[in-house]
Amino acid sequence: MISDREFNKITDKMLQMEATYTDLIFKEVASLDCSFFETEDNLYSAIPECSTRIQKNDTWGGNKKTGWFKTSYIVDSTTKGKKLFLCADTGALETLVFVNGKPHGVLANKVVIRTRGNHHALIITDGVEEGTIFEFALEAYCWHNEVGTQPFKTEPNGPFDANHPVTFKSVTIALRDEEIKEFAFSLRAINEIAQFTRDDYKRAEAQNCLYEIYRTVSQVPLESGVDYPALKRAVESMNKILKRKNHCDSWPTMYVSGHSHLDTAWLWPIKETIRKAARTYSNAITMMKEYPEYIFLQSSACHADMMKKYYPSIFSDIKEMVAQGRWEPNGGVWIECDCNVTGAEAMVRQFLYGQKFTLKEFNYKSDTFWLPDTFGYSQSLPQIMKHSGVKNFCTTKMSWNDTNVFPYDTFYWQGIDGTSVLANLIDIQMGPTPKWAYTALYEKKRGTRISNSRYNAYGYGDGGAGPSYDLIEIGRITEDIEGVPRVKYSSISSYMDRVREEAFEIPQYRGELYLELHRGTLTSQSEIKKGNRRAEEALHALDAIIATDFVNAKHHDVDMEGLWKRLLINQFHDILPGTCIDEVNIKAVKDLKDLKIDVEKEINKALISDGSLCIYNPSPFKAKDCIVDGKIEGFESITTIDGIKTYIPNINIDSYSSKAISAIENNCCGKISVDGLCVETLTLKLRFSSLGYIESLFDKEEQREVARSLGLDRVFLNEDVPQAWDNWDVDKDLIENLKPFIGDVTIALKETTRSTVTFETIMKLSNKSTLTKLTRIYSDKKQIDFEVLLDWHEKHKLLKAGFDFDINATGLRSEIQFGSIVRPVWKTNTFEEAKFEVSNQKWSDYSEPGYGAAILNDSKYGINALGNLVSLTLQKSGTHPDPMADEGIHSFKYSLLLHSGFSTESVISKAYNFNTSLRVYNGCEKVAPVKVSSSHVVIESLKVSEDNDSLIVRLYECEGTGCNCSLKPSFDCTAEEVNFLEEKQSDCNLDRLHFKAFEIKTIRLYPLGR
Repeated sequence: MISDREFNKITDKMLQMEATYTDLIFKEVASLDCSFFETEDNLYSAIPECSTRIQKNDTWGGNKKTGWFKTSYIVDSTTKGKKLFLCADTGALETLVFVNGKPHGVLANKVVIRTRGNHHALIITDGVEEGTIFEFALEAYCWHNEVGTQPFKTEPNGPFDANHPVTFKSVTIALRDEEIKEFAFSLRAINEIAQFTRDDYKRAEAQNCLYEIYRTVSQVPLESGVDYPALKRAVESMNKILKRKNHCDSWPTMYVSGHSHLDTAWLWPIKETIRKAARTYSNAITMMKEYPEYIFLQSSACHADMMKKYYPSIFSDIKEMVAQGRWEPNGGVWIECDCNVTGAEAMVRQFLYGQKFTLKEFNYKSDTFWLPDTFGYSQSLPQIMKHSGVKNFCTTKMSWNDTNVFPYDTFYWQGIDGTSVLANLIDIQMGPTPKWAYTALYEKKRGTRISNSRYNAYGYGDGGAGPSYDLIEIGRITEDIEGVPRVKYSSISSYMDRVREEAFEIPQYRGELYLELHRGTLTSQSEIKKGNRRAEEALHALDAIIATDFVNAKHHDVDMEGLWKRLLINQFHDILPGTCIDEVNIKAVKDLKDLKIDVEKEINKALISDGSLCIYNPSPFKAKDCIVDGKIEGFESITTIDGIKTYIPNINIDSYSSKAISAIENNCCGKISVDGLCVETLTLKLRFSSLGYIESLFDKEEQREVARSLGLDRVFLNEDVPQAWDNWDVDKDLIENLKPFIGDVTIALKETTRSTVTFETIMKLSNKSTLTKLTRIYSDKKQIDFEVLLDWHEKHKLLKAGFDFDINATGLRSEIQFGSIVRPVWKTNTFEEAKFEVSNQKWSDYSEPGYGAAILNDSKYGINALGNLVSLTLQKSGTHPDPMADEGIHSFKYSLLLHSGFSTESVISKAYNFNTSLRVYNGCEKVAPVKVSSSHVVIESLKVSEDNDSLIVRLYECEGTGCNCSLKPSFDCTAEEVNFLEEKQSDCNLDRLHFKAFEIKTIRLYPLGR
């Protein structure tokens, strides 16, 4: 008998045999002459005329080039009635094949199988009559230059340097050898059983089978010729193992669906994603027609909308497959969005417009939030999902943790309000093979007592393409093999229902799903994040104005859905986090600026009319003071980082209302004295250091010092070279070794007005970068504003503003969508230690009972608290995948706010107002259409309903304390409670609304008499 050591050599030989025979499955029967056309444009469904002939070994293409290859084939006597396949070796990375003018599938360069699938042969027909003509058009994308994702990587990222042309080889018609195919895929299954089974006897049986094949089947069929009788005997031998079934109904099972994770932008722009989606979806449809058992999961509604606009024939096929129950348009949202930076109402719109599209186009409502690749998941999501008709959550990303293993793969995820959804950590890109079945259920499975199943959406992705025929073929073999986990097709919706019914004592998990990785995505590409915050605020204001006019029977012809969708696509989980190539980032910054401009034009049109000079407050809270653009006669002019503006200390405008300038009192509330670098107001005494930070801050009302030794608003500048994932990561060693900046600093009094004092600090961060900061102290507020103009030209540097508080806090409370969470600042276990850079929306608060300090921001989402030091991350400058990331001029602001105790009034209302732009206009005063009686129930949004017949009021409890309150409309109406899709849930009594802690309610008000 051969020894185990010698058998290891045979194992390697059998793997090589598998590869050898796999390469022989397709046999060329005709080489096709091609005409050629080259362009840099994306033509989508418009097939161009191709007049140039292209020959074997001709070169073409290069960076961003697309080649169109046109040819035809007439079925002859040798190929009639047979399955025909198209193969191409054009040199391009990805190709969409049109057959008789219709998108038919994808072909991909063999060197990129891992991320785009083994798409080297595409079925054309199951068999047709002699003389049938097929017209082919191949849209072949050469690719484009990009530098990759890892620090210090310099070579081109990809199979070739896109600066250089590629070589055309051939376009061919091929036949598939079914006997070789059966042998090759059966051999793959036996090889994987021999390698990965946990059953020693099963392994021995598979090894013995391999040994018999090794002794009878040639390893070099090209030299000796294919011995078909030997292949037949080998298949019969393998079938003794492969055809034996598991007799137990409860055998472990891997449920599968075809899928392709398709990033809406990443190392390619959105315009290329449209073509990627066309390749992916047309290929899925072609595979469905060949394999009746095959089903496909498609997530982002936006991608289906792309097909509707650019590839209507693909969209028509998708609708047909959805009707047959084989295409699952699940996912829930418009785009697979970021979940940390995206704001509250924007997250609602992701679900609203995603669900609205699938209901309208497919008569399908998503029940699963499909989000495999986003960089952390806010604890607000369970409630947001439930209000959107979504009961399940699926991701893969938690397996990427760099510190801890997440404890479950099946669990009920509980949100901040107590709402639970069924969550499952699924797999993607794992084929339906014995290897991956074993891996999924025996290596990756956590919680074998809970369930004996796992879900895998198979098909390689990131750049689309999805499953190729070979994965479906091996899935057929693996469907039921004795001793191997079963493989069964299932939609994700059906799988989650099965888990809910069959799983044993599903555990509860309460908390955010914090990804212990990619923490730098809270900061990278700060201009995108700033543009996102500004656009969210502007859209919120426009919605409120239109809603206010609606109840007064005034109509505005504004496409709010179209405007919102321009924002939503830029909240994709690589765009908003700042992890795309430069082309994507540049476009996103421009798109968001243009969106803001367009929304402000609509705001002006809606506000301006005959009347007096007014100021409109679109905040859900009363504006007690404000800084507005331009000069207003009779009020204080102040210098800001963006120019001269007007400060009005006693504006007192109600939420969602406006007031005439003439009705505003113009008086100062207190005195300020300045002595060198020392300032005293009614409530504060502070002293600046010569290095520009606040070295002492004394609260006169509370008689206590707030600053510790490092001071407040201390600038930290550190080298930032992650171990991997350059623009994604911030590593813990950097956070634990923050270095205060001690370089070239000047500080001087900039301006004194009746109500404010402003100091200017200039820091030469390096010979390339300068930080100019205005620090504004108010006469009557315990709020200090910091406005920054940053001329930034650093590489691999991280900039923070640190606050060393003399406050005995145990946690940092940070705003998330529709609420807040508290994270410990004194770390006692590895899960807490891993949260060394965390997310916040508009504010974070560091408090002891009865006293604290909040840090407000206008676009900075990353923050850290370690002990007494809280540091807001201001800038990050990785170079991959964007070599020029964050280069240039940036302006932003943040604020330090002291208070006697955390509450809506002391922190939350001020953070909202800090992020709200009050609009100055000539026109009529506006009165809020609704008011709420509770101080800690926020009217987050006002909008006109999607069917334009009612007012939608979205509210939430913001302190984490349940309450009873009333909602008072300014007009006669009937009311009902609806979900985010604006579907009725129940009648409601506006005088008796009960809110649980952090509960969201959406109220629909129908004006009477309409």
